[in-house]
Amino acid sequence: MSDAIPPANRQNLVNPNGETYPVGVYISNYAASFAAQYLGAAIIEEVLGYNTVLNTDALGSGSVAGYYSVTGCRDPNNVADRGCMQGVTYYHVHFESWYGYPSDWANIRKAYPSMAPKNLGSMGYDGFTSIYIPKPIQEQAYATEGLALQYYRSYNSSWHDPAKYFGLISSVDTSKLMPCTASVMSDDAAMRRHVQFTNDQDGVVISNDDAMMVFGGWLQVAERIHLDASGSSQEVLVGEQKSRCRNTWRGTCLEESELQHHGVTMSRCLSQAR
Repeated sequence: MSDAIPPANRQNLVNPNGETYPVGVYISNYAASFAAQYLGAAIIEEVLGYNTVLNTDALGSGSVAGYYSVTGCRDPNNVADRGCMQGVTYYHVHFESWYGYPSDWANIRKAYPSMAPKNLGSMGYDGFTSIYIPKPIQEQAYATEGLALQYYRSYNSSWHDPAKYFGLISSVDTSKLMPCTASVMSDDAAMRRHVQFTNDQDGVVISNDDAMMVFGGWLQVAERIHLDASGSSQEVLVGEQKSRCRNTWRGTCLEESELQHHGVTMSRCLSQAR
């Protein structure tokens, strides 16, 4: 900004113990979060006159990690132990935070009332995530054989071969994926919601009061997928790169996984009807 407060005149926060630190702005690992946090940090610096710091070396896994970061938890991505109640929070703002995890929000406010964050209101726009298949691929499948890839029955391998329009499972670079055991699929609250909303208990084990999706590695292949010798998928491939919440018009919150592969971004809701 032309009238921005110069860096030399900006100040840090000071807590009651005399400790000083910049305003912490927490980034979650998706594009809209990057844009919102950097824009917010610029306003905090140039208009309000405070120094800022962003977690560029340890990005959050999603909005829930953002909740915990502003609560002062030292390891907000660790679903087993987020390291809360450490006395001081070094992250104070999380813009573009999806308010689609009401159970997690309520649990934080109940467990850590003195440190729990506040919802300061809407950013001024709504966000949605859903299934996405690029238009050229849809048009190619329909023009070639009348196959409507936007319709779930088209993925019935007894009648169709949609695999030819997608990449191979074997070609996915798993080094770019988050291990399933480190994802929201190991989160007790999220998996309980999954069972509650869908009654789909396949792969979910509740033991010692903890619920988690049980599988290994980086990919969970949907039930009824058939693989041929080349490793191509006859249905949609499911991967875990990041998890976000899908809000329906009735306010139901469902977990959704996203995988970018061969230029095709596809999402499959965990509760997708079989």
